[in-house]
This record gives sequence, C-alpha cells and structure tokens, in this order.
Amino acid sequence: MAFGSSITENKAKLASPRTLLTETLSFYKAHFSLIVSIFVIPFILSLATILGRAFFEPGLRTFITLFALIANILAYFAFLYTVITSDGGHKRISFSLNHIFPIIVPLIWVGCLTTLATTGGSLLFIVPGMWLWVLLMFSSYALVGEHERGMKSLIRSYYYVRGLWWPIFGRFIFIILVIFVVSFVVSLIANLLGASTASFSIESIALQKQGISIVASIAGQLFSDFVSTPITIIFLFFLYQSVRAHKPGGPTHEEERTIRKTLGIFITIGLLFWFGLLVLAFVGLTAPTSPSLPAPSGALSATALLSPFVPFIL
Repeated sequence: MAFGSSITENKAKLASPRTLLTETLSFYKAHFSLIVSIFVIPFILSLATILGRAFFEPGLRTFITLFALIANILAYFAFLYTVITSDGGHKRISFSLNHIFPIIVPLIWVGCLTTLATTGGSLLFIVPGMWLWVLLMFSSYALVGEHERGMKSLIRSYYYVRGLWWPIFGRFIFIILVIFVVSFVVSLIANLLGASTASFSIESIALQKQGISIVASIAGQLFSDFVSTPITIIFLFFLYQSVRAHKPGGPTHEEERTIRKTLGIFITIGLLFWFGLLVLAFVGLTAPTSPSLPAPSGALSATALLSPFVPFIL
C-alpha cells in the first residue's frame, strides 16, 4: 500500500484549462514571428484561392487550390514539429522544414490510421467514434516527441488518455469555445467592414455580396492560419505534456497488446467501409448503361453507400 501511495504522490496533477491557456498564449507571443514565417506562404496561396473565385479561370483556381492545400499541410507539420521539439527559444523556419520532411510520410500514415479507427467507431454509432477520436488525439505528438511510429503512436496516445478521457475532452472543448468566441467577433467585424466598403464603392447588389464574402473569407483565413491553428497546436502540446507528467512511463506489454487488438478491430471496420465505398464508386463509373436510364455517377454511388451512416459520421 505504501508503495502504491508513493506512486500516486509522484504523479503530477493535470494542468487546469486556465493554466494551459496561459502557457499557450505565452508561447504564442514569444514565437509569433516564427508563426508568421511558417504560415505566411500558405496564407498567400489561400488568399490567391479566395480571390481566384472571382478573378481566375477554373483551371488556374484548381491549380492554386492544390498548391495551397499542400502548403497548409506542410506548414501544419512544420509548426507541430517545432512546437513539440522546442526548447523555449526561437527556431528558424529552415530548421523546422529541414527536419519535417523525413517524418511527413509517418505523420500522414498516423493520420490515415487515426481516420480509419475513428471511421470504424463512427459506423458503430457516433459515441465510439468520438471516444476514439479523443483517445487518439496525441498520436502525432507521440510520433514526433517520443519517436513512436505507426500503430505504436496510436497505442501511446490511447494509453495516455485512457482514464482521463473526460478531463482531456473538457479541456479540448474549452479551447474550442475560446477560439469560437474570438472567431465570431472577428467574423462580425469582417462582415461589417465588408458591408461598409461595398456600400460606398459598389452599386450592384450582387457585387456587394461578393465583396462582403471575399472580405469575410480573407479574415477567416487570416484568423485560421495565424491564430486558431497555431493556438490549437500549442494548447494540445501543453496538454500532452501535462498528461505525460501525470502518467509517466508507458503501457505494459499486456496493455499494449490489448490496445492494439481494440484499435485493430476499429481500423479493420473503417478499412472495409472505405474499400467498399471505393468499389461502389468504381462500379458506378464503369457500369454499362441502358439508353432509357441515366448513367450512375461515382458521386451518386458514394452517396448511396454513405447515406445510412451520414448521421453517425458528421
């Protein structure tokens, strides 16, 4: 009993939402120049995508949108890596990018495994899907911070969150609500600014609406790239650190085997679902058609397969 008590006493207390927010804002302010340097290129490409809706040809819009997507993914990975490996000082953008490329594929693979597991959970009702999503929240952090690859990073995250699901979920909801409130205020100001600008410079009602939409989209992208995304990454990092301190060590061999088996079941269900979805879409695109019947499209085939599960996945 005394031995068990000493272990309990050595456990660090899980940081409160207020403490996590304070640490997050402090880190954010100290590394703001780094945040700008990482996310400025994705923002410019996203800005071009927004303006392209009104001024660019469809082909060019698609090309820019694809580059913007790739740039945003790389920026996300770069900042995630930089935050996790940060020693409290400023890090140059070249440092982040030079080190992130070797783990891009492992990060994508972990994301795929997480998606398959949560999809499998969602197909068994939304509660298992949400339960798994929170359990696997720290998989990417375990990959970068503890060099755990593939299933091992998912197992590590599962181990950390198990038994702390509600406290961790509550802290995540807390930061989401904080971001939502700030985002609402920014969106309101952007819409008012867009309406004010349009009313003085554009006579056509249709163009006024387009101008308001563009201003609101730019403000939303600006907020997403330079505020909500980095804030969320930083907050979850400090939460991850707090959870690790609360549950030092790692799962036993038996625990790891049990967790692997549980995740394997959900991943298999998710894999079967996505495979079936692709097969049905392929059949819909290649099936011969009767002159009196319209050709089934891949989108319709996907919708037909997905429709029973939409309430559980959304």
